[in-house]
Amino acid sequence: MAETPKLIERVKREVTMLSRSRIALLASNGQIIYSELTGELENLAKDELTRSFRYWGIGDYFVKHYGRENLIVGKVSDNLALVISSVEKTGLLILAFTTIEKKFKDSFKEVENKLKIPKTEKVRVKTAMEKRQVEKTILEPSSRPSREAKVEVFEVSLSPWTVLEPPTSTQISTVTMDRDMIMLLRLVDGWKTVEDLSKEAGIPLDIAIQKLSYLLSKGVVKSKYDEPIYQKKPKLLGKVKVEAVFMSFGAALGKARSLDDILKLVDGKRTILEIARELNARPEVLKRLFENLERRKILELK
Repeated sequence: MAETPKLIERVKREVTMLSRSRIALLASNGQIIYSELTGELENLAKDELTRSFRYWGIGDYFVKHYGRENLIVGKVSDNLALVISSVEKTGLLILAFTTIEKKFKDSFKEVENKLKIPKTEKVRVKTAMEKRQVEKTILEPSSRPSREAKVEVFEVSLSPWTVLEPPTSTQISTVTMDRDMIMLLRLVDGWKTVEDLSKEAGIPLDIAIQKLSYLLSKGVVKSKYDEPIYQKKPKLLGKVKVEAVFMSFGAALGKARSLDDILKLVDGKRTILEIARELNARPEVLKRLFENLERRKILELK
């Protein structure tokens, strides 16, 4: 069907965060109508459709991590499924899928009618989920400059040194995002602070705090390491010999195999969080270590 590639091209053009994504459109029976996916990903999508399609309502989806990519398979009409494969974060893919499902529902219905796909019998399953209203995620990229975007202010604990990470749950509440929020969300990696995100995105810190606070309140991102202690800079108190018998080294301390591996990064300039990032260690473990060393008068936390 000649119109389908044009529709996918339009989808990618209008939903800009799909620039690094591959898309497929499948019929409920597994027939491939259009695909940019590899054979393995196509088979994964078909398997999921076989298991789940007749139980889904329009807008329902399934998310799977595959290699370096995330795969989302979702129902966009009575007999069509959209598949997106991307290196983008899961939360961003969910936002993209729900946007497409809302914005292009008439186009998908038109494709379905032209193809005359046999209707799949829907199986009604009564679950506890039916008793709750499932909130849909709606993404509306703003064409206005970022400084003009009006953002609600929410009372959430968010400071310049707060670290943000994507949520593990795929249940995200209703949220409208502008281009700045999309840019900030793409940079969230579980290590960068709000200030880091502001600098990398080229967005003023006060505006970044407002917009990230909004995303935090909606469950699109999670906060961690937001205590000021993680921004303190350990500094050695002279040359001292440290006995490391009180600690063990393992995965929690990342690349560090000895106390020296950690102390050589202690220069009074790096923060606890920066040292943890460099070692790929858990910040809370390093924090406890440095607090222990401070009590022993080996270093100070400035």
